[in-house]
Amino acid sequence: MGAARNPFLTREDDPRHIELVAKIAQKTRLKKISWRRTGTGVTASIPGGLEFSFVLSVNFFAPFGIAANWQLFTVRQASGQELLKIENLSGVPALLGPTPLQSAVTNLFEAVRGSASDDLDSAINAVDRM
Repeated sequence: MGAARNPFLTREDDPRHIELVAKIAQKTRLKKISWRRTGTGVTASIPGGLEFSFVLSVNFFAPFGIAANWQLFTVRQASGQELLKIENLSGVPALLGPTPLQSAVTNLFEAVRGSASDDLDSAINAVDRM
């Protein structure tokens, strides 16, 4: 008989969630998914009705000024049903290190950070296409 597992220290991720996030990151890098900045986050949607969103947190104590990091990532169907919801942990759980899913989402966030646009970017692109 094995030792009982502590539910507070057990952090298993569904491999399909990791696969989904990795594919979103790959398509983002290939510029097949367009991300838009909003007031408190970054969102994208793809044909078929899937919507991806990051809620951002701001760190005013960053070494070189204000820096944003992801606080929450969700994947929703067009119906609003959540397929994936993950928080960027802090405090005691963070001391254990990131789970593979958290690492995959952080990797996705790095790809998104470099590709997200806002309304001003869209206006500039529209004028360029004239």
